[in-house]
Amino acid sequence: MIRTTNMLYLPLGTKKLIIGNNESRKLNIKTNTAPNNVEEFQRRLKSFECGLWTCTTVSPLLCATYGWKLINKDILSCVTCKAMICTILPLPNQIEAYNVFSGKLKQRLKTGHKDWCEWPNNPTPSEYLHPPFHMTVHYANNLVRKASNLLALGNRIPYVNCEEILKKLGLEVKEVSRFFNIQPELNENHLNAAALILCGWEYESKEKLRCSLCFRSIGVWNFLQLSEGRHYEELEKKCSEREEKRKVIEEKKKHRERRLLIKEEKLKAKLLEEKKVALAEMEAKEKALKVKLTLEKMSKLENSDLSNPSDDFEEEEEEEMGEEEENLLLNEDGTNELIMEEEENIISEPGFTVDTSPENNALSDADSSHSSEHLPEAEETVVSKPHDAILDTESERNL
Repeated sequence: MIRTTNMLYLPLGTKKLIIGNNESRKLNIKTNTAPNNVEEFQRRLKSFECGLWTCTTVSPLLCATYGWKLINKDILSCVTCKAMICTILPLPNQIEAYNVFSGKLKQRLKTGHKDWCEWPNNPTPSEYLHPPFHMTVHYANNLVRKASNLLALGNRIPYVNCEEILKKLGLEVKEVSRFFNIQPELNENHLNAAALILCGWEYESKEKLRCSLCFRSIGVWNFLQLSEGRHYEELEKKCSEREEKRKVIEEKKKHRERRLLIKEEKLKAKLLEEKKVALAEMEAKEKALKVKLTLEKMSKLENSDLSNPSDDFEEEEEEEMGEEEENLLLNEDGTNELIMEEEENIISEPGFTVDTSPENNALSDADSSHSSEHLPEAEETVVSKPHDAILDTESERNL
């Protein structure tokens, strides 16, 4: 296959590569390194031995798909262009840095090849990464044989929860026991071995198990044995019971908290209603007081309006009385003058004599002083007629 780009490639089976302007370079490329070669794909997978590949976030299947094999601990090398990648990542406890570098490593599996390498554009087909969908008779016989080989580990067979694993695979214990010809009186090692075989693991050595598809190896020492597994099951049951009890207690606690919250909400709503009622009552009382005060003010104003005319009348009466008193005083002054004139007239009448002797003068002074204190009576007694006439004339004038 030849690509018409700036860099032209020939098939991987050829020994020359044309780059740019007819520049040639001899390469020792074998035809069995082609992406469709299953044996080479499995050989690349086998290079990822136990303990040498520590980058758990990147699958060896993905590395082998793009032509990488493991040549040393965490060091990859392309089988065609011999490019190398160091896959040492930060410590797993540095979560952010570890995730960032693992993502970059997955990109480097495609971009880490040399420019003329074919693997980034022509990886191994994805069909090689999946187990077979249809079980043949030969494959079924191999499963039974692998299960019998796995029993050579004896009590060192890793413990697995068979019921849970078979449930995930969509199988039942009776069907698996019938297929592998497991008798009920046999120990649980046979059922564990069958479950491991169905998951793709097979016997490699007394210390290791290997996957028949991806050739991944695992150490038996990393797993619990059957006796420990039973104890673990008991502990797991106790833990599950405790967990269930804890969940029940938490549910009860949550239910109690919900009830308390509901009660608090009801109390708050009740208090709010009471506050609203109290505020409404206070507002009503304030309005009633305002109305009462306004009514009192209006009544006072009405009373004051009614009382003002009487006060004015009284004031007018007082003013009239004052005027009358002033008039009376004026009248008295006038009458005094009139009396004096009358007296003078009487004195000037013929036949009326006045004693002008000193004794008489002294007596007259005393009488005059005494008469000045009781002037009105003297006037009334002495000259009653002229005074009455004068009063009549003054009253007529006033009218």
